[in-house]
Amino acid sequence: MKRAFEEALEGEIIVPEHFSVMGAIGSALLAKELDPPASNFNGFKITEIDYRTSSFNCRECSNNCEIVKIMVEGDVLARWGGRCGKWELDIPGVSQTVPAH
Repeated sequence: MKRAFEEALEGEIIVPEHFSVMGAIGSALLAKELDPPASNFNGFKITEIDYRTSSFNCRECSNNCEIVKIMVEGDVLARWGGRCGKWELDIPGVSQTVPAH
């Protein structure tokens, strides 16, 4: 591929030694320049966090939706699976309004 570009552009193409991580290095340098605020990233301590999943069938209407819930350290992180949005919008600390039907 390098040779094809050199022929098409009629010049030398330089391929850095660590070409496969150039995007990652560039992103890291840009992030360092921007001095971003502290993050809520939990990736490295994910194994220490208590995650629980559960599901139930909602019997509020004839849809009989299966609602899936994720709990983190005893708090509801997310719910999904409903067709009407009732359970997805009923999360403590999340301010949302139910759309008019």
